[in-house]
Amino acid sequence: MENRYLQLIEKHLHRELTAAEQQELDEILLQNPILADDMAWRQKVMDAWTLLENRRLKSILQQAEAGFQQSKVVKFDFRRLSAIAAALLAVVAAVWFLRPVSAPDAADFFSAYPDKIIVRSEGQGQLEQQAIQAYQAGNFKAAAIHFGKLQSAYPDSLLYAFYHGVALVGAQDYTRAEEILLPVSQQNEFGSYQTNALWYLALAQTGAKDFPSARKNLEAYLKRPDAVTYKAKAQLLLKKLPT
Repeated sequence: MENRYLQLIEKHLHRELTAAEQQELDEILLQNPILADDMAWRQKVMDAWTLLENRRLKSILQQAEAGFQQSKVVKFDFRRLSAIAAALLAVVAAVWFLRPVSAPDAADFFSAYPDKIIVRSEGQGQLEQQAIQAYQAGNFKAAAIHFGKLQSAYPDSLLYAFYHGVALVGAQDYTRAEEILLPVSQQNEFGSYQTNALWYLALAQTGAKDFPSARKNLEAYLKRPDAVTYKAKAQLLLKKLPT
């Protein structure tokens, strides 16, 4: 998506988009607020340079041309040139410092936790099988539905709650994922599900733009002695979170 966005935004800034491409760009921006912020920043840069080009530089060139016509000799006004340079630097600095901070995309950090479910031979075995198949196929919306049913049938099962939450993160239903994973991460019983629930909880909070909570849970995850599987990813995400 990002490669296509860069192609479209380049054409947009140069006013070369067709009607179909403009509609495609609008849909991309609606689906990804971070890219929308990026486009707004790029547009500010382009507008700033256009303003300088059309007003200040045009005015200076007109004055220089008029002076040349009068004297027939090109004379450089170093004070004026210094003022122009200072103005250009001020605009560039203002646009740079006021640009939106690019936040990480939770989907870029997501990978499915390995399924370790032993299918029951009775009771919810068929539903478990459907959940696992959808999960392994990357159909996380369907997996979330199946694991949600299993969690309802077995509300005390840490395993079903964990996989339900992971599937919801994979489906990018971040608000619901946070609701499911938060109780799992707070269980007194110490184990890999609780530890890795912190990681997926932080991902859900990143996706929901709750960066302070995401930072808190990433730091909690990294303090766990068994935080191995996603340690490198957690460290990288922690560095990329907006402060």
